[in-house]
Amino acid sequence: GLFFTREFFCGIMSDTRIVIEYAAFREAVVGCLYVICGLANVFQESIRGLGYSNTSLAISITANIVFRIFWILVIYPLLAVEGDIMRNYLIICLVWPISWAITALLGAVVLIFLYKKTKKRVAEASSALAT
Repeated sequence: GLFFTREFFCGIMSDTRIVIEYAAFREAVVGCLYVICGLANVFQESIRGLGYSNTSLAISITANIVFRIFWILVIYPLLAVEGDIMRNYLIICLVWPISWAITALLGAVVLIFLYKKTKKRVAEASSALAT
């Protein structure tokens, strides 16, 4: 439903037609891929739950800040086309879902590693208590 009413919701913030069109375009691009953000959050919170909050923070900073700066300073100039405003805007909008995908991928890999490490540590502690 929200996908089809996005112009209505974007119109709440502004009555300028071009602003509404750009906001609706961004919501169409970013909104349909927002599930990736949720997946990344699951991995991040699982890492925190294992007691590695600084590791989770490092992943977030790397994927969400460093990558986005890299995208704007390096990737955008390579892909942007002078005069093609919608293409250039799309390139900027894609930074969100791509950074979420990087966060999810890094989070999944690190979570698997930390889960195995924590599981091994718990097993060793349990066997030490049993003896």
